[in-house]
Amino acid sequence: MELMLVTTEPGLETDEPCDVLHEEVPYVQGWMGANEALTALRKALEACGLKGCLPYARADVTVAGVGVVELGRITPETAGRLAALLARAYRADDDADGESRAA
Repeated sequence: MELMLVTTEPGLETDEPCDVLHEEVPYVQGWMGANEALTALRKALEACGLKGCLPYARADVTVAGVGVVELGRITPETAGRLAALLARAYRADDDADGESRAA
């Protein structure tokens, strides 16, 4: 069964499947940017030993064509590991700058 785009506005009906994407439409570029960012995030997390920690993450796009990444649900263990990873990265940045951001 093929899904078809349905609209309530007269004159905007189409026989084109609703999953056909067109490059010239802003939502495609928005989704592609979100998907590239999600792929980069997954690769970085995998390099840190957190492969598969975002099982519900997905690229999406708003009605305005802005790409977004939905990270979805994660386990408390994963949240703790991500927090520790970010804290280490923050401290490493402090050390590289030679300044302390700690209050």
